[in-house]
Amino acid sequence: MGGFIASILLRGVPLVHIPTTVVGQVDSSIGGKTGVDHRAGKNLIGSFYPPRSVWIDPFFLETLPLRERRSGLGEVIKYALIGNPKLLGFLDDNLEALSDESFDRTAWEETIFLCASDKARIVSEDERESGLRMNLNFGHTFGHALEGAMGYQGILHGEAVGLGMIAAARVSRSLGMTGEETEETIRTYLKRAHLPDQWPEGIRFSDLEPFLKSDKKTSSGLVTLVLPVRPGEVVRTRDYEPSVLGLAIA
Repeated sequence: MGGFIASILLRGVPLVHIPTTVVGQVDSSIGGKTGVDHRAGKNLIGSFYPPRSVWIDPFFLETLPLRERRSGLGEVIKYALIGNPKLLGFLDDNLEALSDESFDRTAWEETIFLCASDKARIVSEDERESGLRMNLNFGHTFGHALEGAMGYQGILHGEAVGLGMIAAARVSRSLGMTGEETEETIRTYLKRAHLPDQWPEGIRFSDLEPFLKSDKKTSSGLVTLVLPVRPGEVVRTRDYEPSVLGLAIA
C-alpha cells in the first residue's frame, strides 16, 4: 500500500522499502509491484513502481509471531520449487530450523539471500511480467482466490500459497503433466514447515470461481496457470478446458 501511494503521489515520489515480514524480505519488497486488495480480488488496484533501494534486516523476523514466520515459508518453498536448485537443497537440510520456534539467524540470512537474489534476477529479465516473471505466480492463482473467498480473514498469505501449490499440482496431474509424487513432495515441504496441507472446511470450488475469473492473469475467460512438472520445474499454460480447474480441490 505504501508503494502504491508513493507511485501516485505527485505522480511518483522516491520510495525505499524496509520489509519487516518474511514475505516482504524474500519476495514482495523487490520488483516494483504495488497494490491493494479489493473485495473482487487480490491486488487488483496497483502499479509497477520499483523502489530506489531495499533495506533488509533479518532481525525484524525475530519479532514476528511464529505462525507469521512460518507462513512466509510458503513463499520460500515456492522459490525452491519453481527452479532454484541451491535453495531446494538448502531447504532439504534446514527447513526444520527455519520453522522452529527459536530463531536461527544464520539460516534465515541464507534463505533471504537466495530468494531475494533470485527475485532480482527474474525481475531484471522480465520487469512487467510478460514471461519468466509469471512463474513467480506458482501457487498464487488458487491461493489468491482462497484468500478472497475467505474475505482475507483466518488464513495468512503464505498458508494460502502453499495450498495453491497443491491445487496447481492436482490440475497438473489431471492434464498429464506431472505425477502424484509431485503433490506429495509439496505436501511434505508444507508439513515440515508446519503449514496447512488441507483446504479449509466449507470451501468449495464454486467459492473460488468469481476470484479466478477476476484474476489479473485472466484473458478471454482463461487464467494463465503455472503448473509443476517436477520439483524445480514449472510450466505456464492456457491450453486446458475450464472444467479442469474444478479438480483443484478434492
